[in-house]
Amino acid sequence: MEHSHRSGALKQANKGHKFGKHSSKRSRAEESKGRLALNSKHDKNGKHEASKLDRRNRAKQIRAQKRVAVLSAKRLIGGMSGASQLIALIPVCDGAQSSHVKDRLLGVAKEEDVDSADAVVSAFGAMSTCSSRTLKNRFTFIDVDRTNTLSVMEAVKMADTVVFVAACDSAPDEAGEIAITCAKAIGLPPMVSVVLGLERMPVKRRGEVKKAVHKYLQFHFPADERILPCDTTTDALALLRALATKKRDTVDWRSKRAYVVPDKVGFVHNEEMNGGADNGTLKLTGYIRGSKLDANRLVHIPGGGDFQIQKVVRAANPHTEFDLKKDNRTDVEMGDDDEDMLAVPDALKKDTLVSELEPDMMDQEQTFPTEEEELEAERTFEMPKVVKRVPKGTSAYQAAWIVEEENDSDETDAELTDMDDDMDDVEMNEDFYNPQANKKVHNNNISVAKSAPLTLSMLEGLANGDAGAGVSRVKVDSAEEFEDVEGEETQQQMFEKYDKGMDYEKEQEMYEDMVRERHLALAEQENDDLEFPDEIDTPVDQPAHIRFQKFRGLQSFKDSKWDPKESLPLDYSRIFQFDDFKRTHKRVRVEAQKNGIAPGQYVTVYISNVPAEFGRQLANPSEQHSKVPVVMTNLLRHEGKMTVVNFTIKRHSTNERVVKNKADLVYVTPLRTFTASTVFSQHTRGDKFKMERFLHASRPIVASVYAPVHFGHLPTVVFERIAGSNTLKLLALGSVSSVNADRVNLKKIVLSGAPYKINIRHATVRYMFFNTRDIAWFKSVELWTKGGLRGHIKETLGTHGHMKCSFNGAMRAEDTVCMSLYKRAYPKWNYCDGVRDADVIDEDISM
Repeated sequence: MEHSHRSGALKQANKGHKFGKHSSKRSRAEESKGRLALNSKHDKNGKHEASKLDRRNRAKQIRAQKRVAVLSAKRLIGGMSGASQLIALIPVCDGAQSSHVKDRLLGVAKEEDVDSADAVVSAFGAMSTCSSRTLKNRFTFIDVDRTNTLSVMEAVKMADTVVFVAACDSAPDEAGEIAITCAKAIGLPPMVSVVLGLERMPVKRRGEVKKAVHKYLQFHFPADERILPCDTTTDALALLRALATKKRDTVDWRSKRAYVVPDKVGFVHNEEMNGGADNGTLKLTGYIRGSKLDANRLVHIPGGGDFQIQKVVRAANPHTEFDLKKDNRTDVEMGDDDEDMLAVPDALKKDTLVSELEPDMMDQEQTFPTEEEELEAERTFEMPKVVKRVPKGTSAYQAAWIVEEENDSDETDAELTDMDDDMDDVEMNEDFYNPQANKKVHNNNISVAKSAPLTLSMLEGLANGDAGAGVSRVKVDSAEEFEDVEGEETQQQMFEKYDKGMDYEKEQEMYEDMVRERHLALAEQENDDLEFPDEIDTPVDQPAHIRFQKFRGLQSFKDSKWDPKESLPLDYSRIFQFDDFKRTHKRVRVEAQKNGIAPGQYVTVYISNVPAEFGRQLANPSEQHSKVPVVMTNLLRHEGKMTVVNFTIKRHSTNERVVKNKADLVYVTPLRTFTASTVFSQHTRGDKFKMERFLHASRPIVASVYAPVHFGHLPTVVFERIAGSNTLKLLALGSVSSVNADRVNLKKIVLSGAPYKINIRHATVRYMFFNTRDIAWFKSVELWTKGGLRGHIKETLGTHGHMKCSFNGAMRAEDTVCMSLYKRAYPKWNYCDGVRDADVIDEDISM
C-alpha cells in the first residue's frame, strides 16, 4: 500500500502575495488580451486631467484670490474713508479710569499730524471718533460702564478691538472679573491690555507692579504677551499705533450676519396711525459691517424687538474728504434730496413679523365661544355700581352692611327667605347707634330675626316711628334725611384706612425673612435631590393612580421607545419646526452670502412700524440709557420664528444660589437678549434625556426654552434675576446646542417601599402604595432595588397596600424596593424680549 502524507494542524501556511491596490502585469495582460488602450487625459468621471503645471497655476490663483479677499475685508474697517475701528474701553478695577485713556488718545490725535479729531454722539452714549493721516486710520472709542453687564456685552458684540484698562494702585474686584468673564463668553475680538499709574509709582517698584498686573491679565488672556502703559503722550502714541496695526481676527457669528452701528438716529412719527398703533419710521445711518445686508430679512434692535426694513438708501459719507487716493465725488456731492436707492424689500420674498402660529382651537372638534359671545358674556356678568340710599351721617362701614330691598325676588331669594323663616328668632344683645341724634338707643324694645339683615325699610320705619315686621316701635326724628353712597368708593375708603394702619418697614422685614426661608428650603431640597435623586413619598390622602396618572413605566430608559409627537401641549401648535434643521441652516447661509448690499457702504436704513416711545428714546437718549450702546443686527431667514431652543450651559463658580427647574432666566446671545422659563435636562447621548430638578454645579446640563430660532452654535451667557430687585447675577455660560422641538425630556420619579417579610427571592413589600387599586394599576411596571435586583409585582395582600413581589436574586432586609415612573416635561410659554420688568419673581418650593 502506497503511503500518503496528511498535513496536520501545525502545517506552515505562507502568506499570499500582496501587490497593493494596483493590478499585476500578468492580470492586466490577461484582461487586455493583446489590445492597446488609448492615451486619454480624462479620468473615470470624464473630466480632463490637468497637468502638473496647470494644477500649480490654479493653486496660485486661489491663494491670490483669498489674499485679495482678506485685504479687502481689512480695508473695510479702519480706513480713512471707510468704517472706523470700534475700540471698547473696559476697566477691570475701581481705580482704572477708561475715560482717562480715551481723553489721552484723543489728545495725542490732535497734537500729531491729524486733519481732524471730532466727537460723534451715537444713539446710546457718547462715542468719540478721531482720524489720523499718519496712521491712515480712524478710531471710535466707546467708554463702557463695567457695572452694567449688559452694556459690557453689547459693546463687545460690536467692537473690533477691546481694551482692558487696569490700574497699579487698585486691585481687580468682582465687577471687573464678571466683565472679563462675560466678554470672553460672548465672543471676544482682538484685545489689548493697558495699565495706568506706572508714572506715579517709584522707579524701583514699577517692574514689580507691572509684572503683577501682567500675571493677573495673563491668567485670563494667555495669548496676550505685553501690557502697554498710557500715562504719557509717548505711551498714548504707542498705544494708538498698536491699535492701528493690531491683527484683527473675525468672530464667526459676526461674519455671517450684517450689523450697523449708527452714527445718526432719526425718527419720523406717522401722522396716520395704523390700526390705532402709535408708531413711526426709524432712520439709522452708519456703515454696513460684517456680511451683506439683505432688505428682505428682519432686523433686531436691543430693547425694541424685531422690525421690517422699509428701504436702504446710500447716505453722504462724511469721511470721504480724508481719502487722498480716491475721488468719491458721488458721496461728497450727494445730499439728502439726492438719495440713491440701494434696496427695497420684495413684497413676496420679505420675512413677516409673525413669530408664532395661531393654534386651531377647533382641531379637536371642540366648541369654543366666539369673540362676540365672550363680549356679550362680559356685559351680562358685569357688576353695576351699587348706589345705596342711607341716612345722612351713616358711615361707609355701616352702609356696607345695609341690604337693598327688591320688589321682584327670584327663586334664590325666596329659598333664602324660607331658610331664614325656619330659624329661631333671637334678641339682639348689641346697642343700636343713631348717628344723627349722636346717642345710643337701647334695644330693649327692638327684636330682629337672627339672620335677617338690617334693610332700608327698617331704617325708614324707625325714622317714621313704624317698627314694621320684626322691629318694634321706636321714637326717632321723622325729618331724617338720606344720601346716596356708591359701593365702590366705600370699598376704596376701607382700603385706604387699612393701608394707613400698615407698618411698611415691618412688612419689608417679614418679606425678606420669607425669601430667606424659601432659599433655605430650596437648598435643603437640592441636597436631598443629590443624596436621594428623584425619590418622592407616595401620598396617603390621595390615590397614587390619580396623583401619577400622567406617568408611565419604561422597561429600559435607553432602549424603550417614546414617540416625540405624542400628547403634545397646546403651546407646540404655536411654534415652527423643521424637517431637517441642518439642511435648512446650510441653505440659509448660502442665501445670505449671495443676496444683499456689500459691507463697507455708508447707508441709511429705514425701519418701519417702530413704536413711538422707543423711537424717540433712540433719537433722544436719556441719562439712564446713555451708557448702553445700540446696534442693529440683520437676522437670517427664519431667525424671527419661535421654536424650542436647547442651550448647553455650565454653572459659573461665582454663583452659589439655588436655581430650581422651570425658573425664569435671562439669556444673552449675540442676536438678542430675552427672558424665558427653562427646563433642565442631562447632557448625554440618546433619544431620551432625564430632567434635572436643580441646576447643579458639578456637571453641564441642557436648558430647553421657547425662543426664536438661532442658527449656529452661538455663545450664550445666562443670568439670574434677583427677586424683589432689578439686579442680574451671572449664573452660567454656554452655547446654543440645537434647535429641536422633538427633544424628549423626561421627568423621573421613584416610589420606594420597604421589604416586610422575605423568603429568599420573594418578599412582601409595604409603604409603596396604600390601597389595592394602586397596586393593580402599577402591577405591570418593573421593580428594582438599590442592591441591584430586578423584580415585579405578583399579587396584592390585604387592603392596606401590602404586595407580594418576586426578584431575580436573594433579597436582603436592608435593601429598598423602588419603582421608576416617567412623564415628558415641557417649558412654560412666558417668553419676553429683553429683561422682564417685575418687582417680585415668585419661587415655588414644592417638588
